[in-house]
Amino acid sequence: MPFITISRQTGAGGHSFTRMLQGYLDMKWSLPESDWTVFDKNLVQTAMRERGLPERVAEYLSEKLVSEVSSLILELTGVRPSLWELNQLIFESLLHLAQIGRVILIGRGTNIVVRRLRNGLHIRLIGSL
Repeated sequence: MPFITISRQTGAGGHSFTRMLQGYLDMKWSLPESDWTVFDKNLVQTAMRERGLPERVAEYLSEKLVSEVSSLILELTGVRPSLWELNQLIFESLLHLAQIGRVILIGRGTNIVVRRLRNGLHIRLIGSL
């Protein structure tokens, strides 16, 4: 099944473009059993749910910077898995979603993670405010 990845610069209108693209794909190539699904910020929550991890773990994967010291303390005390393990879970979820197909994956390096899979279209949006 086909999938699409979208990488974008800040201010390039990625979310607007994605909504229009999703609407077009649903209208043009709609299947009775499934529409196209967009994964962006909800991607982390999906990965956590798939792996049975608590949703609060997703806080540690935000795109905001976390101090190295607090990250190390949380890992050593077992409060959360290492960033390496968490990113690995997300990569596996990305691959799984792309293999299922009919998904639009936005940001988080999705185009790099799924680059070897067939049936993918990779779009890069460049623009400014």
